[in-house]
Amino acid sequence: EGQRIDVSMMDSAFVMQAAQVSNYLVNGTVPDLLGNASPTKQPTANVFATNDGFIQVIGLRDAQAQALMRAIGREDLFEKYPEPVDRIRATAAFEAALNPAFAGNTTAHWLKVLQHEGVPAAAIQTLAESTADEQNQHRLSLTSIAKPGEPDTQVQVVSSGHMTEPAPPVVQRPPP
Repeated sequence: EGQRIDVSMMDSAFVMQAAQVSNYLVNGTVPDLLGNASPTKQPTANVFATNDGFIQVIGLRDAQAQALMRAIGREDLFEKYPEPVDRIRATAAFEAALNPAFAGNTTAHWLKVLQHEGVPAAAIQTLAESTADEQNQHRLSLTSIAKPGEPDTQVQVVSSGHMTEPAPPVVQRPPP
C-alpha cells in the first residue's frame, strides 16, 4: 500500500501544472524536465539572472516575444524567427542575446522595462524577501506561534494552504 498524499496538496499541484497534466491526460505527452524554462520550450519564457538577482519572464505570445526582444534591443531576432517553432529551434541564439542583456542591469530595471512593454515578468524573491513581503499580512500566509521549548518566544510558521469559513484556519498548537 502506497503512502497517501494530502488531498489539498495534490489539488494544488494539479492546478499549478494544469497545462502539463491536461496535455498528458488528453495527448499522453509526458513533459520534459526543463528546470525553470517554460514547458512550451519557448526561449522567451524562462528565468534569467540579472546583476542583482533573478527574474522570471513569460514572453509566450508572439507580441510578448517581440516586445521582449525590442526591450533588449534585439528585435532583429524576432524578425528572423517570427514563429514559435522557429524560436524553439533557435533557442541558443535567443539565450545568447537574452542572458547577457538581463545580466547587464538590475531586476527592478527589467521589471519596469518589461511592464512598460507588456511582457509578463516577476522578480524571484529570496526566502527573506518573500516572508517579509507585506502581502503575507494581507493573505495571512504566516502564523505566529510559541517557539517549541521557549513558550515566551514567538516565531512565524507557514499557515494553511487553503482558506475556510470562518477564515483563517488557525494553528492550534506547535508541531511536535
